[in-house]
Formats: sequence, C-alpha cells, structure tokens
Amino acid sequence: MSDSGKLLWQGEVLEAEPGHHLSFTFDVAGSGEKPTKVTFDIADPASPIRPREAVVRLTTTQSGFAEGSKLMPDCARAWTEIMSSIKSYVETGKPLPFAWKH
Repeated sequence: MSDSGKLLWQGEVLEAEPGHHLSFTFDVAGSGEKPTKVTFDIADPASPIRPREAVVRLTTTQSGFAEGSKLMPDCARAWTEIMSSIKSYVETGKPLPFAWKH
C-alpha cells in the first residue's frame, strides 16, 4: 500500500519450503503488464567463507517479464535496494531508509 492507501502490488504464494525456498507472483497494480514470478532460494555458499559459522547464500530471481517490459528496470533497481536494506537489518537491526514515491 502507498502512504495514501492505494494498492501498489499483489501476489499469491506459489511454493514455500520454510528455510529453503519461497516463490510468489508479483503483479504491479495498474501497470498493464502480466504478473511475474519472484523466487527466493537459501542454500550453502558456493565456497567456504567462514569455517564453523552459519553462512548461507540467498538467491533472488524475478522472471516472466514480457519483452520490452517497462517494469523490469525498476524491479532490478528495487531488488538491489531491498537486499541492501535486508543486509543492513540483519547486521545492525536497522533497515536502510527508502524514499520511494509512487
């Protein structure tokens, strides 16, 4: 929801395996584009990072954009900001502030 209460996006959970996998549809309200699919996968890192410490690799994928999608560049930018904020939250207990306006 926006600050004014307008629905910005909606989706449905497609698959959920707690601690390992989540996928859902992502439909931007009023965009005129078909919903995409967002997937989060948690796995062991590709190479050893910190022996004897809990470290995981989080892979985020958004697929199903139509050719020439106007949403794709905005989504690519947004995921970078969202993941940076999650990382900051995990490390410090505080997310990064956002100034997104719709």
